[in-house]
Amino acid sequence: MLETQPLLTQAVELHQQGRLREAGDLYESILATDPHHSDALHLLGLIELQTHNYQSAVDLIGQAITQSPDNPLFYCNQGVAMKNLGHYHAAIESYNNAVRLKPDYAEAYNNRGVSQKELQLYSDALESFTQAILHHPQFAEAYSNSGIVLHRRGRLKAAIDSFNTAISLRPGFAPAYCYRGAVFKDQHHFEAALRDFEQAIALNPQDAEAQSHKSTTLLMLGEFQKGWALYDWRWKNKDFRSDKMRSTKPEWTPGKSQRVLVWAEQGLGDEVMFGTLLQDFKGHCAGLFLEADERLLAIYQRSMPEGITLVPRQSALPEHAYDSQISIASLCQHLRNDEADFLQARKAYLKNDPQRTNRIRNELALQPDRLICGISWHSQNSDIGASKSISLDALMRHLDLPECQWVNLQYGDMTPSVARVKTDLGVDILQCPSVDNRQDIDGLASLIDACDVIVSISNTTVHLAGALGKKVHVMLPFSADWRWLHNRSDSIWYPHVHLHRQTTPGDWGSVFAQVRDALITMQESLK
Repeated sequence: MLETQPLLTQAVELHQQGRLREAGDLYESILATDPHHSDALHLLGLIELQTHNYQSAVDLIGQAITQSPDNPLFYCNQGVAMKNLGHYHAAIESYNNAVRLKPDYAEAYNNRGVSQKELQLYSDALESFTQAILHHPQFAEAYSNSGIVLHRRGRLKAAIDSFNTAISLRPGFAPAYCYRGAVFKDQHHFEAALRDFEQAIALNPQDAEAQSHKSTTLLMLGEFQKGWALYDWRWKNKDFRSDKMRSTKPEWTPGKSQRVLVWAEQGLGDEVMFGTLLQDFKGHCAGLFLEADERLLAIYQRSMPEGITLVPRQSALPEHAYDSQISIASLCQHLRNDEADFLQARKAYLKNDPQRTNRIRNELALQPDRLICGISWHSQNSDIGASKSISLDALMRHLDLPECQWVNLQYGDMTPSVARVKTDLGVDILQCPSVDNRQDIDGLASLIDACDVIVSISNTTVHLAGALGKKVHVMLPFSADWRWLHNRSDSIWYPHVHLHRQTTPGDWGSVFAQVRDALITMQESLK
């Protein structure tokens, strides 16, 4: 019989030295002799966790738990593997088992809070971080994680305090500087934000989140050349929700007239926004292939200049068809390096279907002697949707313009909200049965064009209306997206877009008043 303890001691030493393959071989040797050896199962699972084989880690650590169901460390590491698989509820259950067995297990409380945060269970997460700090008062990471949740809940001062404590406990903790900088950014303390991002980068030059925050802060301030130079860090940022296209062809660089594939990234509104660069870019190519969301193909076929070949986003263009490639957002670093570059090219470029627009006008019985106002008020974005969304009831109460005809441009089933406004306020909001505002983008473009003016929060509707050349009034929260820059009332992307910003966080009153005044002015011009 093989003596396992000396082998386990040797394996652990190799494991601690980072020699994972050799350590794993020894753990497997132990398991070949004793398949139920819980420590070997757990530690082999830990190697799988460290090498990002998360499902294998869950399976191995689960076997270890079967053999030793009273070991809190096993449950904690199982929770980490579950969390990395995105199984947050299962991870929380594992952490609950860990703290049940070890009530002062600070790391398990902290890890539980992270999974609760991902599920937006913010009160539960704060309680978990509080427990972690209670049992480990010097736990800088728990203070930092608490700051992240406080930031998301809009408690900015408390968030700053948490990050300050984390930094005082661990001055070299780069994430705390990055996250504190994000709060300063939302408070419009841009110099302080940039100092924190730069400190985080100095501590960890590969901190993609800090690099990305620095990039978008510079862009927000109109420092376009500096901002675009860092914008590629988005691909390494774990929170960036878009995948980089895989291709063996090189990225396009200026100076070569080649067949170029411009591929899509981010959301539908971003495709439309960055699409403002395509007319300029066409002159740099021998041939231009444009990848686009299938919902945009109909309007793009009508709108794009000759020489641009459309490719559905879910299709793969064979590599032999093009010589180089570039993402649509990355065009900015070559074509939009100062404000003049934007303003010289600021014009409408999308064309609606005029026949369909006329059919929609007839379908809705729109009255030419009244101001036709299209409205959109809600975002389902899980990260920032709550801060920029407005209740339909509040919007209609504050605009209070009986002479307007209101048209619903909001995606999703808005029937209950529209009916409630009709019952409570006596306001009719027209809905167009022939257009699915989420899926039928060409129809939505015609619906937008049937309106005289658009009033909306920042969303795809705004980008579509702006690119159609419509008059648009955008209602922005205090901490608006970088795409709208800082302290501007116009858009650098579109010609007739007017921005109305909160002057203090959460206060929509002044925004509603500005929009109402603008609509009254338009009404009077119709008389």
